[in-house]
Amino acid sequence: MGKDPAFLFYFRDFLVSTSFMTFEELGAHIKLLCFLADKNELSETEILKKIPLPIWESIRGHYRLSKENKYYNERLQIEMAKRVEFTKSRLKNLHKEPHLDTHMEPHMVNGNANTDATIKESDFIKVWEQYPKRLGRKSALKHFLASVKTQYTFIQIEVALKNYLSSDRVKNGYIQNGSTWFNNWQDWVDYKEEPKDSLTKAQRETMKSLEDL
Repeated sequence: MGKDPAFLFYFRDFLVSTSFMTFEELGAHIKLLCFLADKNELSETEILKKIPLPIWESIRGHYRLSKENKYYNERLQIEMAKRVEFTKSRLKNLHKEPHLDTHMEPHMVNGNANTDATIKESDFIKVWEQYPKRLGRKSALKHFLASVKTQYTFIQIEVALKNYLSSDRVKNGYIQNGSTWFNNWQDWVDYKEEPKDSLTKAQRETMKSLEDL
C-alpha cells in the first residue's frame, strides 16, 4: 500500500496540547509530525539533523520511544490509520455508486495507493517476531486473526506492543506468554504507566503472578 500524502489535523486538540510551546517549538513540532507521517519513526540522530537539540529536548514529551530506540507520535499513527479506513469506505461507495465519482474523487488520495490488502498470517509474523516471549504461537495467531482485520487495527496492535515493551513491568522481566498477550493486546493501545510508588508490594506480586499466566 502506498504512503498516504495527508493526515487529519484536529486543530482544537493541537492548540490545547501545544499551548505552552514557543513559536520555535511549535514549528519544530509540526515539522517533525510531517516527517513522521512519511517515515513513521525517526532516530534521535535523524531528529537532531532537522531541529536544534534545545528545542528537541523541550518537545520530546510529545513523542514515544519504540523498542528500536526510535521516536514516534502515537496520536499521529492512530489518526493516519483512521484515514486509511475512511478512504477504504469511500472507495467501496464509489464502486457501488459510480455517479459519486465526479465529486468524491478530488477528496480522495490515489485509489491504487490505498487498496488495502487483507490482513494475513505474514502480518502476524511481523508482530510476533518483535514479541520477547514467543510461547503459544498457534493460540496467538488465532487471537490475532480474530481481532486484527483491518489496517487500522494492525497499526493499533503495533502501538499496543510498543506501549507494552516500553512499560516498567516488561523492563522488570514480567512478560506474558505470547498466547496471553495477543488475547488482550487491546488493553495496551491507550496504556499509560502509573507512578511507580502507587503500587504496593502486594500489588506488584499479584501483577507478577498474572504476567506468568
